[in-house]
Amino acid sequence: MTIFTTTCNYWKGSDQYKNADEKSNMYKLCCDELGKCTFYTQTWFFLICGGAAFLILIIVIIVVACCCCRGGGGGGGAKDGA
Repeated sequence: MTIFTTTCNYWKGSDQYKNADEKSNMYKLCCDELGKCTFYTQTWFFLICGGAAFLILIIVIIVVACCCCRGGGGGGGAKDGA
């Protein structure tokens, strides 16, 4: 399996890969058999997932900061004495 992985990594830098030649034997081996061309093995997929997770983290931090650091007690409705 390691030999195939090394061969596929070498093939990804070739003109056959850049031209998306689906009839080549290397395409059939690397993409069809080993699944090296699927979107979740590409670098851009991990960058997008990391960016989305970071954005969600920032939103959660902002919401928690707004809820916890409110001034003035918030609740309202209850009056003293009556």
